Amino acid sequence: MILVAFAAEPVGVDIEQIASSQAVEQARDALHPAERQELDMFPEARRPRVFTDIWTRKEAYLKMLGSGLLRDTRLDRVGTGRPGSTGVTGAELTSVPVPSGYAAALCVAVPA
Repeated sequence: MILVAFAAEPVGVDIEQIASSQAVEQARDALHPAERQELDMFPEARRPRVFTDIWTRKEAYLKMLGSGLLRDTRLDRVGTGRPGSTGVTGAELTSVPVPSGYAAALCVAVPA
């Protein structure tokens, strides 16, 4: 799968296959502390999907910033997309519909 976006403002996108439960446990420390708490609120069976939603939002945001994964992934709270789950300002994060088994997100800078 590939996802491409073009915009007049800085933009980032990401698409990922839904993570395995094992991958979630191995990578959860890369999330912002509030994102880890939010992830823990979901039943274990839903966590791979929720984690992947958070991760695609995080990568889309970091790509929009221009840093990608060079920036500490624990610094920014992008959340799951549920109301109040993000701490990001100056950008609009949106989940993108993709085929089953994948998650994707788009992040566009909001002009000041």
